[in-house]
Amino acid sequence: MNAARFVSRLTRKSRSNFFYAFLLLPRAQREAIFAVYAFCRLVDDAVDEGVDRAAQRRELARWREEIARVFGPEPTTHPAAAVQVPLPSCCGLAL
Repeated sequence: MNAARFVSRLTRKSRSNFFYAFLLLPRAQREAIFAVYAFCRLVDDAVDEGVDRAAQRRELARWREEIARVFGPEPTTHPAAAVQVPLPSCCGLAL
């Protein structure tokens, strides 16, 4: 499964009303917001569903490293991070 499909499915599976609101956006914006929502959801779940505080911190550290890859030369390793890579240029985000 490619990264764009992964974040779309994750957003849909969350059973949030956001998914349906996002469908009203133009395709490029919709795909971008799916990517951001999926990332936020995964990081939130890492904390909410973590076994203990140490595990939660390790998972957050892993996501910090993944986001550093988004803005650095190393390739990302998670599909939700991979789709973040074009967001700064496509969505006018300042670095």
